[in-house]
This record gives sequence, structure tokens and C-alpha cells, in this order.
Amino acid sequence: MSFVGGFGVVLAAAGLMLALQVINALSGYSLNGFGLLPQSPAGLAGIIVAPFLHGSFLHLAGNLLPFLVLGTLVAADGARRFVAVSLVVVLLGGLGPVNATPRGNAVRGE
Repeated sequence: MSFVGGFGVVLAAAGLMLALQVINALSGYSLNGFGLLPQSPAGLAGIIVAPFLHGSFLHLAGNLLPFLVLGTLVAADGARRFVAVSLVVVLLGGLGPVNATPRGNAVRGE
């Protein structure tokens, strides 16, 4: 897949994050309960969800700029590479909070 296709995936992921932030803010941040729940087998699904959840629009903006820059660099090698690298980052990035965060604290993509 070309760079254009890869960049489209980056923009789609950024759009998803923005849409989820709007929904989250309008719902009083109720989606944050779907974040990673450390030391809880039921909360491990949050490893996939947490990177898309943010505590505020400022938090999202602070993460979105580096995501767009770095995601674009990875996407230069195509959409498959971007998706593969993103999955590795999400999975490995979720393992730290699973073990280091006290039980009962939901973790968002911070």
C-alpha cells in the first residue's frame, strides 16, 4: 500500500480519537471506565481501548500532534506497517500499566 493509503489510516485513527473524545466529553467522561483496569483479568481488554481515550481535549491535543507526526513517518512505509507498529506499541504500552498501576484505577491513553 502506498504512503497515501497509510496516511489515510493515520487520519482515520486520529478522527476516531477525536470522535471518541467528543462522545466522552458529552457523556461526562463515562467512556473512561472502559480504559485499562490494571491487575484485573476483565480489564485487560482496555489495553486496546485505552490509547483512544483521553481525559480532556487538551490531553488529546497534546497526544495527537506527536501521533500525527510519528504516525505519518511510519505510514510512509504503508498502512500495513502503520497498523503493525501501532499494535505492537499498544500491546507493549499496555503491559506497564497492567503491572505498575494500583488495582481499581482505570487508565486512559496518557
